[in-house]
Amino acid sequence: MSIEQLALQGGLDAVILASDVGWLLMPPQRMDVLVRLAALARLDVRQLEPLQTPSEWVFDRSGLLYCPRCLFLNPIDVSVPRWLRQWLDPWAACCKEHKAALHYVGRPALQRCHNFDDVLRVIGRLEDEQRWRERAARHKANGPQWLREP
Repeated sequence: MSIEQLALQGGLDAVILASDVGWLLMPPQRMDVLVRLAALARLDVRQLEPLQTPSEWVFDRSGLLYCPRCLFLNPIDVSVPRWLRQWLDPWAACCKEHKAALHYVGRPALQRCHNFDDVLRVIGRLEDEQRWRERAARHKANGPQWLREP
C-alpha cells in the first residue's frame, strides 16, 4: 500500500508531498491527523509526536542521506528496517552510531518510491552497485590474481 493510499483509506487529511523528495520528508502534521494516524496504528499519539519533522528541515532537496548499516540492521528488531529522523536533518553528514559518512539517494529514485519497501529496494540496489564499483576498483588496482606474487 502506498503512503497516498494509506492517507486516503485512513481518512487522513495529511500533507504528504511538501518537498520534491517525496513522502519521507513530510512536514509536521496537525494534531487531528496525528490522532487519526495513532488510532489506525493502535499507538498513543504521544509516540508519534517526537517523529514529526521540524518544519525548517522541510524544503526541496536533491536527495536524502542515510546510513546503510542503521537502515538495514535495526538493533531493536533486526527484521524491521527503519529510517532515522536524524538523516532528515539537512546539516547531518555522518552517522552518530557508526561515525561514518552518510550515503546519498537522489531525488529521482525517491520520487519513484510509493512506500518504505520501495525505498529499501532502491537503496539495496544502490548499495549493491557501490559494492561492485569498489570491488572493480580493488581488482583494477591489484591486477589479476594470477599476476600477484605469492
